[in-house]
Amino acid sequence: MKKIAALFIATLTLQSAVAGSAQTHISCKELDDKISLSGDIGDSNNFDLSLKQEDNVSRIYAVTMCNPNGCSTEENGRVTVVENLPKGVYTLKADRDGESISDVELYALPKTVRVKSRPHGMKYQFGGVLNVYDQALGKKRQRYNVLCTTEYAI
Repeated sequence: MKKIAALFIATLTLQSAVAGSAQTHISCKELDDKISLSGDIGDSNNFDLSLKQEDNVSRIYAVTMCNPNGCSTEENGRVTVVENLPKGVYTLKADRDGESISDVELYALPKTVRVKSRPHGMKYQFGGVLNVYDQALGKKRQRYNVLCTTEYAI
């Protein structure tokens, strides 16, 4: 009986480690507020980003919802993040299926990265370049200089 109880507790511990994985919150804005990008990124299978251009808001997401009968994922795109902010590296690429704004790219400018420690996480601020590709305009790139903050907590 003790072995079964120990196995049960170990299983719960492993499940809560996955369920409690840290998500990164990102928020980027252009100085004149023409465009902003914000949202949460857990991993490439669990993210929710909003791109706001003047009065238009677009979402790029993949959200997994679970209930006692199982899990299902609702998605309209993909995201890839390459990050090593202590060394000034942050790149985000998001692709959205079937929308006029099809691709979003964000690059940190390495020399602008600033770090602030938190009791249970980190906060980074940096200047970056946000490229938005509009499929309606033949995938024409619109380039914006933005100020970004990323935060995560354990």
